[in-house]
Amino acid sequence: MLGHSQAFIHHQSTREMESPKTALAKNLWEMNQKEAYCALYQPFVVVMAAGTLPLESFRDYIAQDVFYLAAFAEAYGLAVENTDDEQAKAVLGNLQHHVQEELEQVHLSATQTFGFQLQSKIVPNIATRAYTEFLLLRD
Repeated sequence: MLGHSQAFIHHQSTREMESPKTALAKNLWEMNQKEAYCALYQPFVVVMAAGTLPLESFRDYIAQDVFYLAAFAEAYGLAVENTDDEQAKAVLGNLQHHVQEELEQVHLSATQTFGFQLQSKIVPNIATRAYTEFLLLRD
């Protein structure tokens, strides 16, 4: 068993071997664990995980997700258009592509699995609108 000082040294040396991205992710996780668990155990998430969420509520949730993902795809597209860095364009274009794939999968999965169609014009709720307006720098 390691003593406190030995454990600290081991912890620090392990951290030094990690990539900067991994170290950042671990630090962010450690700093925000409480918030992450609170989000994970929100009543809506618990009811959805239990399979007892009313279908209408689930449809509304999927609609908000589709609106959100579409805004993310648009934001990535704007970023691609507004950079001259070819490497950044490639990375951003790849991210946009993955968001587009997710958008198609969410819509396809929802319509096939749960038998509902989303409205062609999704009206975002207050939180979704605020987040996407912030993302796209709109008023």
